Amino acid sequence: MNINYKDIVVIVMTAISISGCKNSPEVLDTFLNVPEYQIDLEFEPTGENNEIKVSLDHIFKEDDIEYISLKPTAEGDGLLRMPVAFYSIGQNWLVYDPRNKKSSALFFDKDGNFFKYIGAKGNGPGEYIATSLCKINREQKRIELVDGGTNKILFFDFNGQFIKSIPLPLLFSDFIRDPYEEGYYLYTLDNFNTGYMKDYGLENDYVLTKTDSTFRPQFGIEEIISHSDVIPYRNNGNKLFHYENEIGFINNYSNDLYLIKHNKIESLISFNIEGINFQPKDYIKNADGNRFLATLEKGYSFVGDLSISENKLLEYIMVSSPDPNRRYDPVFLYYDLDNKNYTFYSALEDSSDTYTIGEFYLHPLSSSYDAFAMIQPKDIEEMEGSSSPVRQKIEAMLKENRNNPIIARLKFK
Repeated sequence: MNINYKDIVVIVMTAISISGCKNSPEVLDTFLNVPEYQIDLEFEPTGENNEIKVSLDHIFKEDDIEYISLKPTAEGDGLLRMPVAFYSIGQNWLVYDPRNKKSSALFFDKDGNFFKYIGAKGNGPGEYIATSLCKINREQKRIELVDGGTNKILFFDFNGQFIKSIPLPLLFSDFIRDPYEEGYYLYTLDNFNTGYMKDYGLENDYVLTKTDSTFRPQFGIEEIISHSDVIPYRNNGNKLFHYENEIGFINNYSNDLYLIKHNKIESLISFNIEGINFQPKDYIKNADGNRFLATLEKGYSFVGDLSISENKLLEYIMVSSPDPNRRYDPVFLYYDLDNKNYTFYSALEDSSDTYTIGEFYLHPLSSSYDAFAMIQPKDIEEMEGSSSPVRQKIEAMLKENRNNPIIARLKFK
């Protein structure tokens, strides 16, 4: 689908110093007033509950799909409980499964065979109680796990060996390494940190906080003035990202994406979607009560997760549902930043009617495929007796891997 879009020239605003910050650079302290690069889209569901079913072949080369079954050992090591994220590290697969009883992060080889747990549940060195975030630091070749149970971050190398852990001085829902200097950007998004900030020369909490390599705050971007009873929605989806060697972030309540370039903020893209309502831009700092429920109950939607490369983007949008028994409906936006084409879908269906794909992960580092996803197969009982080669393959994989996930490696058309 081609879009009707309007380009609003991005004006780089003069940087403003943040008062009260120790050792802070000249940096723009707000992003709400940055001129937008606005894109107009139309969302037109074809079924109930915002349903849009699209052929998998509309986006990907279906004949070129490679399936990888994530197989546990005979003893049951590597059985997954509720995986929430998948990462490709070299030829191996890292699965983040925080509800797993043994370990939150599990390694599978290129053929899908389980071979290692990353850390373990516990209180010792290299152990954690309840992880809330898993990040891949490709520059330093580290796996970084945040343990919300002890408020610390643990570092492992790409072989799964424990390096160290450090305590965290504040709370956040996403983080990313600064590509230009030691330290991180944190997506904090609530006022729970206000009491801590004075220890670092800051008066309040911020939507974004820049820290040093030990997560000690240095300065903030967009001061939070939300009500004291605000309850942040910590879905831990990706809100920070790397884009052309810069740090990017999303105001996921208004669906506006920004870049931090040379300590100034620019609009990357601002989606105005006819058929989906988002909160006003300043809601991100002015909210009260339960953000998640208040947004959906008022008929607004927000972005729950994001995957982006230099020329493509996928958003997982939690759309307020018309069904009173459902809080939201999952809708995905696939957008091509080069040719401005886009597709909305609730599910991508394969031609053999064996499985669907919801969210996929862009993988620009690979030369052999463009993205990967966990497929969602139909029940084995529905597939038995089918003559479709794809159905027979998926059925055999599910029996072999004891219903562990199957990953599809995908190539764009």
